[in-house]
Amino acid sequence: MRVEQHIPGYYECPHTIPGHLLYVTGLLLTEQSIQVEYTITPPLPEVDLESGREAMLEWECSAEDDVSNVFALADHAQRLSENGERTEGVLALTPPLAPGARMLRVFLAPLPESEHERELLCDFEVHLVLREIRPTADQPPEGWHRDVRSPERRIPVGVECLDVIPGHVLRIEEVQLDEQGIHIPFTVAHRSRP
Repeated sequence: MRVEQHIPGYYECPHTIPGHLLYVTGLLLTEQSIQVEYTITPPLPEVDLESGREAMLEWECSAEDDVSNVFALADHAQRLSENGERTEGVLALTPPLAPGARMLRVFLAPLPESEHERELLCDFEVHLVLREIRPTADQPPEGWHRDVRSPERRIPVGVECLDVIPGHVLRIEEVQLDEQGIHIPFTVAHRSRP
């Protein structure tokens, strides 16, 4: 009998739901399903103002593992957190994870409200052996744009500026972007004259 396994995580997709932050907070692997746990901040409204009915975000969610199994959304539940600061939810995918899988790639996005609306995809990899949730290196499926806030991005530039500082060469190898801003590390060397 397989025991439930919980893989904690904190994977942020900041633009998938306009005006809200979506966090994948973990995966629970059970004998019945793969459960993707998430929070949304600020919380979603509990009642649809137009219909007066309980508001429930509709999702498109699927996954695939490294041994060619595909998983589909089977169930979904969400609620307001006890402190009222966020929406908490679970997306259940079936069938359950097969033995031998070492990696799971998950795709999720809210269903668009209109066919003209283009949603951003929150996709990530779960390394089952390392018990980590992290960005995927693969390209998103055709027609989707990835939504992820990378902790750091490096853009190679390889620029040399002669005589900005008289008699020296200023070299910029890369530009670094992170949540604190843009960083441009550089080196300065004496310019050797021919």
